[in-house]
Amino acid sequence: MTRMLIKGPLYLILGNIFYTLSFSLVKILSGLVGVELIMFIRFLAGPACLIPYFWILKKTVRIEQPGVLCVRIICGLTAMYCLFMSFKLGGLGKSMLIFECSTIWSCVLATILFKERLHVNTMLAIPVALAGIFLIIQPSDLMTIQIADGFALLGSFLNAGVYLSLKELRKKHSSAVIVLVTYSVASLAMVGPSNVLSVDLTLYSWLGLILMAGLGLIGQLLMTSGFRFAPASVSSLMMISSVPMMMIAGTLFFSEQFNQGMVLGAVLVVSSLVVISRFGTIQDKKSISL
Repeated sequence: MTRMLIKGPLYLILGNIFYTLSFSLVKILSGLVGVELIMFIRFLAGPACLIPYFWILKKTVRIEQPGVLCVRIICGLTAMYCLFMSFKLGGLGKSMLIFECSTIWSCVLATILFKERLHVNTMLAIPVALAGIFLIIQPSDLMTIQIADGFALLGSFLNAGVYLSLKELRKKHSSAVIVLVTYSVASLAMVGPSNVLSVDLTLYSWLGLILMAGLGLIGQLLMTSGFRFAPASVSSLMMISSVPMMMIAGTLFFSEQFNQGMVLGAVLVVSSLVVISRFGTIQDKKSISL
């Protein structure tokens, strides 16, 4: 039992490190190739690596919840597109900070879908987080925000669907099956938009795409496994570590700058996410947020 409690957070932290490296490459590659091609290569890594694994070990792929799996695929595909467009048009750290607010939306959605009640600390933390988001985005008026921030915010809503569906899927499916099916379907969906059959890239661009996809796949497997071994509340707290990692990467590798208002907003959002992840809903102390 103790080993499992250690294994879960460790997998999630390692997963975030691989995600940070992969997303940093996405930021670089988005200036060279289309986001659609980046997504296609990233998703293609799933079946390319896992199909031989299933074939060698003679494992079967059994889908118990096709409806929930469809929600996972659609939400994951659209959320990733929004996130990558935000990386392309804006800053790495800022985009990820806004995107991670999906924890808030998933917790609120749980009250609607599963008739749960928010813990009082969660209810107090949500308006603080919203204030933090406002300070981070810093719109010129209440109706105007930057395109990159808009993509990140929309992606955060879609990513809430990923978290909620993943919570259900992991009850009856292994991490490998979830990743194999979702990545296979998503890669097929991106064949047309990516124009992969007619694209002309340099060897270094292809190597960058392959490395980006490999790092992302490892991060995905570690994250899905971490959800299995760690309580949901712990998983949520560990996943928040991706925010400071991405902000550090943005500052070091892309010279991103944060003014005092954005720093204050980041502190408010991260603190609120910690509270929301810790307390979640009253009925489910493990929190629906992840």
